[in-house]
Amino acid sequence: MLNWSTSTLTQYRDEPFAFEEEVDLKKDLQARNKDILDLQPVRVEGYVFYSRGDFAVNVTINTAVTLPSTRSLTPVLVPLQFTYDEVYLTDPAHADQYEEDELLLPLNTDHLDLLPGVADNILLAIPTRVLTEEEQQATSLPSGDGWGLITDEQFRAQQDAEKERRNPFAGLADMFDDDDDDANKK
Repeated sequence: MLNWSTSTLTQYRDEPFAFEEEVDLKKDLQARNKDILDLQPVRVEGYVFYSRGDFAVNVTINTAVTLPSTRSLTPVLVPLQFTYDEVYLTDPAHADQYEEDELLLPLNTDHLDLLPGVADNILLAIPTRVLTEEEQQATSLPSGDGWGLITDEQFRAQQDAEKERRNPFAGLADMFDDDDDDANKK
């Protein structure tokens, strides 16, 4: 299950090792993230390239996770489909051979296990803002007696207005600019 011996993978020097599996990570990911209400089986496909003594992997993930709406806690099915790349180093000295933006991971065993990386990347791909279809289409935000949700833009505008109100000299700022201009003209 997404775990191969390095001796098997080194036989694929001239062509990449292709894989395609479906794995069940529901229990593991629910234990790591309490917001996950459900997780469909994860379709994992990709390639392992043996190059320069290291193993480069290209993985495509396709699944769907059920999360609570960040506004109403209503369950929302969120499809996840993404690709990621990792390089597993057999020797830390090989790190100099790769670009700075490549994800380099040490390979300390004689097996390449992609399952932990798949789980980690799914957790990283979970959005922080989850809304139902109705919440996405709504033109007004929920509110109640003495409270209401506001957008980030509305919050920044409130903060700016509050700064202006707190500064007793804010109203004088425009007067000094005009006086300086008049003095310079004379």
